[in-house]
Amino acid sequence: LAQASWLLWWTCVKLVFPREAYAPPMVNWNLLQNATSPDNKPTPGWLFNEICQDVRNSPKDCPDVAEYLMQCVCSDQLNIQLKAVLCVKHLSASDITFQNYMQACPGALKILEDIAAP
Repeated sequence: LAQASWLLWWTCVKLVFPREAYAPPMVNWNLLQNATSPDNKPTPGWLFNEICQDVRNSPKDCPDVAEYLMQCVCSDQLNIQLKAVLCVKHLSASDITFQNYMQACPGALKILEDIAAP
């Protein structure tokens, strides 16, 4: 009987609180892809703000975001490279988790340093 009542309780919980209701937030990858698009259009400022807010709200995605942006930084296409550097700049300035993660990656810092060199 105890197992049956537990099962009934769990079924009610799943009905009242579906998984989507308590799933942790995730980064919107479409925003990142739009911000690092290869076109000649500049990335709008609001898009950087949205990305920063997304990363702040889901710190567990920080390593994946950093990896994606560093892949873009290493792109052969200059537009993608520059837009990714701008994303890294904005994220590092506004999100301490992202900043700490990037500082812990000397290889990434060296790549960014080389790009910034005249």
